[in-house]
Amino acid sequence: MKKVLSMCIVFCLLLSLAACSAGGGAPASSGPTEDADSPASVGSAPVSEITSGGALSGSFVLTEEISEPVVGNMQKNVPSGNFVSADGKFLFTAADPATGEPQLFTYDPDTKAVNPFCRDATCNHRTAACAAGGVDCNLESHGGEVYGRSNTAAGEIMRLKDGRFESTQIEGGVSHFFHYGQYLFVATLDSSLIVFEGNSKTPKTLLDEYTGYWETVCDGVLYYHSNGVCRLDLTQENAEPELLVKDAAHITDGEYIYYTGTDDLLYRCEMDGSAPEQLTDRPVLVASWNFDDDYFYFRYHTGDDMLAGDSQDLYRFPKDAPDEIEKFCTLPAPAYQIFTDADSDFLFVKTFGNDEQVGEDIYIVSKETNAAELLEF
Repeated sequence: MKKVLSMCIVFCLLLSLAACSAGGGAPASSGPTEDADSPASVGSAPVSEITSGGALSGSFVLTEEISEPVVGNMQKNVPSGNFVSADGKFLFTAADPATGEPQLFTYDPDTKAVNPFCRDATCNHRTAACAAGGVDCNLESHGGEVYGRSNTAAGEIMRLKDGRFESTQIEGGVSHFFHYGQYLFVATLDSSLIVFEGNSKTPKTLLDEYTGYWETVCDGVLYYHSNGVCRLDLTQENAEPELLVKDAAHITDGEYIYYTGTDDLLYRCEMDGSAPEQLTDRPVLVASWNFDDDYFYFRYHTGDDMLAGDSQDLYRFPKDAPDEIEKFCTLPAPAYQIFTDADSDFLFVKTFGNDEQVGEDIYIVSKETNAAELLEF
């Protein structure tokens, strides 16, 4: 239901650039021929279809094998990323209860205390002089380092060092970024995708025209959203973008691509777009879904109203047994976004506010007891 997609995007933009996530699309992908009336074949697109993202410039080819875990949190929001662990605590962005402006916070799971990352009461947290370095979105943990996008200099990539966010000297014109191995990929404000190798400050152009997001790289292949589920083989010179699933929103754990169609039902397929299978018979809210090593988490929605029905209920299924769907938690308010951490036994869940605006209530949900506890900040 594309109206749900539009509503989610409006909610996200109202909050901040760091709180944008939603989607919709058409079920189907390339693969074995399906019956014409099969749900998994409606709107299917051939793997060879080229997206509007432009062609690979040939200036960058990935020549090394890199094995890294796929992070669901980096496939949520626009710019992507939030809730990362660092030095025994969690860093996250949320609206400041006092000002409504996006701000960087820390959560200590031992004391259950939430505090502003910058503890200076006189600071407005919007400049490079702040300990947070103006970081308000695109939080990423990679290679033992924590990164974030600053609102200064029209988008600047910052790195956490000795309790402060400092510039990586890659500044200005950064829409969003992500890492893969020693490579830093940057989507620019002028709609290009560029890549920096190691400590180099000289980028190579990957795509001259790029408006994708929700990126992840698996086995040398870049997956991203742009009018559907797209991929680009970084190991092949002069490769062209491919559209795997047309008009679909997705998230991938590196083993399967999970996606919704125009009916908002949940499907999944192989990483090449083949063997699609329907997983739910009810619409799923794209903004909510996420995964960890064992489970896929989500919530349903009813019609075009994201606050109706059982919107307060959280569901999950084992990734190796997707037919075993269970309701495991009911929140005091409609769920919005679910964030995971591979090394923790709890989830972070943001909820909608009662005034039909994106709320900043955040709950800690235990994976073991299914209990939900409100974060106080």
